[in-house]
Amino acid sequence: MPQLLSRAPNLAFVGSYVPRQCGIATFTHDSRAAVLGEAGVIYAPVVAVENEEHPQQYAHEVAVVIRRDRIEDYASAAAQLSLLDVDAVNLQHEFGLFGGEAGAHILHLVEALDVPLITTLHTVLETPDPMQRHVTEALVRHSARLLVMTKKAADILQRTHPAARVKTIILPHGIPNLDLPPPALARTQLGLPTRATLLSFGLLSPNKGLEVMIDGLPDVVRETPDVNYVILGATHPDLVRREGEAYRNGLRSRVAMLGVQANVTFVNRYTDLLELCAYLAAADIFVTPYLNATQATSGALAYSYGLGKPVVSTPYWHAEELLADGRGILVPFADPRALAEGVSTLFRNDQLRAAMACQAYADGKAMRWPVIGLHLARIAAEVTMRAPLPAGSSGHSILRSSYAGKSRGGRPQGLPELIRPSERAPGRERW
Repeated sequence: MPQLLSRAPNLAFVGSYVPRQCGIATFTHDSRAAVLGEAGVIYAPVVAVENEEHPQQYAHEVAVVIRRDRIEDYASAAAQLSLLDVDAVNLQHEFGLFGGEAGAHILHLVEALDVPLITTLHTVLETPDPMQRHVTEALVRHSARLLVMTKKAADILQRTHPAARVKTIILPHGIPNLDLPPPALARTQLGLPTRATLLSFGLLSPNKGLEVMIDGLPDVVRETPDVNYVILGATHPDLVRREGEAYRNGLRSRVAMLGVQANVTFVNRYTDLLELCAYLAAADIFVTPYLNATQATSGALAYSYGLGKPVVSTPYWHAEELLADGRGILVPFADPRALAEGVSTLFRNDQLRAAMACQAYADGKAMRWPVIGLHLARIAAEVTMRAPLPAGSSGHSILRSSYAGKSRGGRPQGLPELIRPSERAPGRERW
């Protein structure tokens, strides 16, 4: 019979990794840092997946590198993992992250592992094509636990892949464990105008729908003439390789055509966490005008909401769930007037804006990385000991945040009271 570990499990991570500029690379890094903190894990090596034509210089924790399109690297990585002192593996899964059709190369690693696998699914498809279904079913079969970040994703996963039901756990997207300074102070420190400020951030690409918010900006300006819309982030590297800065230049042309140059600030670079949080602090309202209704997870939304920012968003899956019941303002897709009205509603109602910010900040306590890291370490310990899910679970275990269920005494059910919050730049241009 398997023996209980006398220590926290050693947990390896597989995914893209910093300094690569992508959301999953940041997520992998932050997940690892979280389990090494309050959770007590002392060893967490990384298997980094990279594009061969763009190799990265990694920190010491990266023990193995997989070249995305080299099928032989995947089985080799599993063999190298078997030589390391790891008790379980956490795979960050996104179809496009790995080589082969529908990312099928990753199955050569998964099938060769000799320790339990915990798979974090960053995308869950409602209507997968045959190869996507094959890859997902293999991941379901080989994983001891499947982590998703929303109830919607869990419902879809279990409906399309029934075998996932007894393995699925909802674990919210983690956010930084810090408190933001007041907006006026942050704007001064960043050299931004001391004016009402909107923010969108992330790697720029057409699916972000930024042009829709720009099209709605003249309506916002009519009510709030001094508004400043900050668009923060480098253009997605894959998009730059295909077409250069055509998308960003198109946004700039749109701004000029609409005559709102004085109301838009582009910050054209990939920011580190502290700078990103400074811009978040400077914002009065965060906007996600995304165009993809089936987007299961948005790190930008999780950060902004969880750190206490009022949000106006289109109703993609993550936003529809996180911002339900008046926790934010949801507007139809590709509707500039609706976006403008949502923003203006918050600007003209200070009390509503403050109430949303307070609710978001309170909900965000359950999303902070030390809390998420503790849960992840517990899941790793559970699968290492081959323990079953708790008796009476309804098919998937939900680690509740206060937006996912009722709370008791101001604290989400099922979460420990662990964490008390810790108490001009190049590249910025006007329009």
